[in-house]
Amino acid sequence: MSQDILRRKPVASNLWWDAWYRLQKNRAAVASFFFLVALILFIVFAPWLGLASPLDQDLGRISEEPSAAHWFGTDELGRDLLSRVVHGGQVSLMVGLVVQIATASIGMMLGLIAGYYGGTVDTIIMRVVDTMYAFPPFLFAVFMAAILPSSVWSIVLVLVLVGWPWEARVTRGLVLALKEREYITAARVVGASNWRIMLKHILPNSLSPIIVGFSIGIAGTIMAESGLSFLGIGIRPPPVNNWGDREGRPSFLFRALAPSHTQHTDQRDDHSNRRDCKDHRVIASHHIRQRAAEPGSQNRGEGRKEIIQPGVRADAILGRNVHDHGQ
Repeated sequence: MSQDILRRKPVASNLWWDAWYRLQKNRAAVASFFFLVALILFIVFAPWLGLASPLDQDLGRISEEPSAAHWFGTDELGRDLLSRVVHGGQVSLMVGLVVQIATASIGMMLGLIAGYYGGTVDTIIMRVVDTMYAFPPFLFAVFMAAILPSSVWSIVLVLVLVGWPWEARVTRGLVLALKEREYITAARVVGASNWRIMLKHILPNSLSPIIVGFSIGIAGTIMAESGLSFLGIGIRPPPVNNWGDREGRPSFLFRALAPSHTQHTDQRDDHSNRRDCKDHRVIASHHIRQRAAEPGSQNRGEGRKEIIQPGVRADAILGRNVHDHGQ
């Protein structure tokens, strides 16, 4: 009997210890937790890991594919993409954490006040929240980011303005459900102040949904910040780069549109020029036959003439077709 008692779960000393004890039972959650911690540590300690500088350019290694020297390849200026992604993660993670801490703090306090006091205070705060919800969040962020100067703290301010109404509405709903409980009434009877009731009794019992929203909000904030930077109205390098800087996008686009051009240019100029000319002739010939075969086409005569005398009217027919499609 005494051994069974010793094997039981120890009494939780606080809320966080109990949460950690329950987390250990979920293997998927534990694996995700350690992966996230490892990723954050890798990003935070990147300057001491021996990676190349994200600003160093090597014009002899432009748009290279992934290799042992450059695991993610290089961009259009010969910069190491792995280094730029890792160092950019420092800015993006910092923005995500700071924005969510500020958003949760402002939203929780306003939601607590609105839900607990009610009346005119609740009406004023909720009308402000409804006004903020009247604008699409991302479009409002784009508008504000375009007005404010380009800096890290301007983006933080914009994302806090966009995010706090959701936190306030969620917290208010939780407070409305909790403030009529028996233990809240008992606290009022014994003479506890309103702030003590809100901070000691209501807020701790409403933390679970708030923590879930906080963790999800970090990912959403990073996506929003990266989206603004991708559009050119967020955090602009240099010297600071982030996950929205379109890292390697020109290189990937260049490889996709002209894969053969990513090799050594001095060995392929003549061959590629001849091949491009041949490709243009094939495309023009196919287009001319298609136009000539269309029933009632006004270019039928010109198409037949081009089949008989190739190269004479190709440019005129192609130009007219582009004009027709544009209309």
